[in-house]
Amino acid sequence: MDSIKPIDKYHIKVTLKEPFAPFLTCLTIQSCPIIPAGWEPSGTKPAPGTGPFVFKSILPNETTEYTRFDQYWEIDEETGMRLPYLDSMYVKKITEGTVRWVALRTGDLDYIQDIPRNILLEEMKKPTPGVVAVTPQPVGCIWIYFNVTKPPFDKQKVRQAVAYGVNKEEAVKAAWWGLGEVTNNQPFLNRSRMYIPVAEQEYNPEKAKQLLAEAGFPNGLDIEFLQFSYPSWIAVAEAVIGQLKKVGIRGTMKVIDRAPHMKAKREGDFMIMVDGDSERMDPDDAYYMRLHSGEIGLNNFSRYSNKKMDRLLEKGRTTWEWKDRVAVYQEIVGMIKEELPIFYVAKSVIGVAYRDYVKGHEAGAGTWFLYYGGGMKKVWYDK
Repeated sequence: MDSIKPIDKYHIKVTLKEPFAPFLTCLTIQSCPIIPAGWEPSGTKPAPGTGPFVFKSILPNETTEYTRFDQYWEIDEETGMRLPYLDSMYVKKITEGTVRWVALRTGDLDYIQDIPRNILLEEMKKPTPGVVAVTPQPVGCIWIYFNVTKPPFDKQKVRQAVAYGVNKEEAVKAAWWGLGEVTNNQPFLNRSRMYIPVAEQEYNPEKAKQLLAEAGFPNGLDIEFLQFSYPSWIAVAEAVIGQLKKVGIRGTMKVIDRAPHMKAKREGDFMIMVDGDSERMDPDDAYYMRLHSGEIGLNNFSRYSNKKMDRLLEKGRTTWEWKDRVAVYQEIVGMIKEELPIFYVAKSVIGVAYRDYVKGHEAGAGTWFLYYGGGMKKVWYDK
């Protein structure tokens, strides 16, 4: 941004130094609000905003409480009433999915997110009385990071061997009870406007063995996955390890906490890992921070550096019209498939559930509850 100037009470004018295609998308995602000047970040005193609820209190890693913002701007178009409807929300942190589910069934909780997929699958067949389970479209994306600066994944053929040795469909069945969809060399499904048509990555274990031999590993090799304790990603890593064993890649897994895991990612202190991110609203948001060499040490965890890729990523974000950007991202996706700093695997279903007296639940943009259009602002209790 070159400058930001207020026009009146409700409008600002932003002038950019150059065209930046994903600018409006960046302004509308959850992590880019306008906050008061001079505000200092605090873990127990968040910034004032314009959302439907106001922060009241927090007990770190346990509970958070919010109350209704009676000056919230939005009106429910169907009822003509000012939102939100709830007077307050009390959020309790429960990391174990089964415990969350039991608390919902017993009535101790009214609403939960990310219910275990095996339970979600059973609810689809035989719903629990008094409970509503929602199965949205698959969102986010899970992929494999290769550290391309360290053996053995500094060799492109070894990375390709992994890609040929992973059966994505079987991984989704094994890790997520089939509640997900495989992706085609990118984090977007083929019904997305941002999808780039490319040839599918085939599962070919014999090709994987051949590539390993050509890379100097005729007898296979040993690798270690570095994971943090997020069940969904661990489940995928376990499925992948089981599949790779069939082609001679003998994998183990080391699980650590989130903070040291993030430090290891940024410093390149790992060999391979299953990782992922939330739903992306623009291809620049999906590829630039993961693949541009200027992001090494920040968000380019593969530590991948390619001048041609850098130029394409820069062109993709400074080209304004989507029809002109498509050709750029066609090249980018093609390079990802060939060079494999990242191997995209699948998008998962992340279910939510609530008591049947909870009304007004809606999915937001990208089918994510927390994105625009979703949230608790229209939720009310019929009790």
